[in-house]
Amino acid sequence: MTESLFLRYRPKTFPEIVGQRLSAVALSKMVELNRVPQGLLFSGPSGSGKTTAARVLASSLHTESVSVVEIDAASNRGVDHIKTLINTLRYGSGGHVIILDEAHNLTNEAFNTLLKTLEEPAQGTVFMLLTTEPGIIPETVKSRLMEFEFRKISESDTLNRLFYVCEREQFDVNDALLRLIATESRGNLRSALISLEFVTLSGIDSVDDYLEVNGKTDFAPNLLELMTIGNYDSILTELDAVLSIVSSPKDISISLLDLCSDLLRLRAGGPLPFEGTALDIRKRLSVEISREELLSAVKLIWDLRTKTRSSEDPRGSLEMTVILMSDILSRSKRVSSPSVIESRRTPSPTGEKAKDTSKVTLSDMRTS
Repeated sequence: MTESLFLRYRPKTFPEIVGQRLSAVALSKMVELNRVPQGLLFSGPSGSGKTTAARVLASSLHTESVSVVEIDAASNRGVDHIKTLINTLRYGSGGHVIILDEAHNLTNEAFNTLLKTLEEPAQGTVFMLLTTEPGIIPETVKSRLMEFEFRKISESDTLNRLFYVCEREQFDVNDALLRLIATESRGNLRSALISLEFVTLSGIDSVDDYLEVNGKTDFAPNLLELMTIGNYDSILTELDAVLSIVSSPKDISISLLDLCSDLLRLRAGGPLPFEGTALDIRKRLSVEISREELLSAVKLIWDLRTKTRSSEDPRGSLEMTVILMSDILSRSKRVSSPSVIESRRTPSPTGEKAKDTSKVTLSDMRTS
């Protein structure tokens, strides 16, 4: 069985760590000066390199007398698991490096049991707590740790890594497809490498094929186009149809935000990771909708995302935001409004079977 790409290209040294240069340099310098803190907290989103950095650090500290213990706190979260861990630290003449992944899953009793050990760790013992939810870690625990914040890996860093892997593996992958994978990964490099492996193993060589295989509807352009016309009945009908496919109002707001970002990028002369119909409709909308209108729409969506976190009616908040966006986007177009979407089935110029252009198959890019 072939080793997965994300395992094969997992960094093994600090300089190889992608997108977290400041943290990598700081940790490397601590090792060099022999000043590694006995308690560390690595926080950040999935796929940002926390576990990789922890393993690189553990490897740099590992000797014959220093053992490395890695624990998944998602499945070893109770007080008994922590007591067992603490007991293991009493044995061995050397030190211990403890990597506690998904640390936010520990119970309050487990955290309390761990607290004393973190406060006065045995000589040569280094604790690394990794979490995607730093707000859940008790302050009494956080105050005893030096925190390194890992941010989402930038799209450009992700794309450069994909280019690097393709060159090393001699993969011939469409540049536009690589850009889409980088965008779709949303800062999760592991996800991007898994997607790259998927397209190379399945023989997918175009954006359109990738979108079709993923089976997700590119609903955002149709919905946004309806907003430019200002027919509220049609907008809400379309929104109902979208909600029957994409049940999460949050996912819909993310897709609309992505689309507005795409249009702003096009207006600025930048490239997009799309081809064919998906690119054509974005080019057309970028001409029809002004920069000022797009910026106003983006602000509304950001406000919506803040409200839906605590809203008791996220769907109602989404509907109101869509109506307000429509009011902004349709102001300059009310005098001579074309039909909403004259036909969702465009006849082929060659007489072939009509092609459905209402569903392009992916704009609601997945979240990691």
